[in-house]
Amino acid sequence: MNTCDGRGSNGQASTRVQRRFGKPVMTTGFRLTSYLLGATVLAACSLLPHKHDRLASQTGSQVTLRGTWSGPGKLADFIVVDDETVYLFVAGSDDSRIPYGTAIVARGTLEHYTARKSEHTGDPAWAALPSHYFIKPAQIEVDR
Repeated sequence: MNTCDGRGSNGQASTRVQRRFGKPVMTTGFRLTSYLLGATVLAACSLLPHKHDRLASQTGSQVTLRGTWSGPGKLADFIVVDDETVYLFVAGSDDSRIPYGTAIVARGTLEHYTARKSEHTGDPAWAALPSHYFIKPAQIEVDR
């Protein structure tokens, strides 16, 4: 790629011109457009609601969640909602009659446990609870 200073007939400097394959290419306008487009896309992405915000905004509230009955999990059986595991602590043995893989509806108060970073003792046999959402006690039924 060759460059020239693009001086006009009066000898004054004009916009810098790049030559690609023998043809002049104006790059200043293209770069500016690219930067503005990129900034617009990034700004728009930051304004969109994140899917995890939906669960966080419902913490402490009565919720009705739909998902696939899965398990056994680290703490209990669970469903996945917006890429987050929601553990369902079912009172009694209501869950034993529902096979894993069944679409269910879970109702109850959504809670969140935040893992504490200072609990680790260095013992590899000891594991701290991860941050997670849960419903305790959960009422579940097959989604019809």
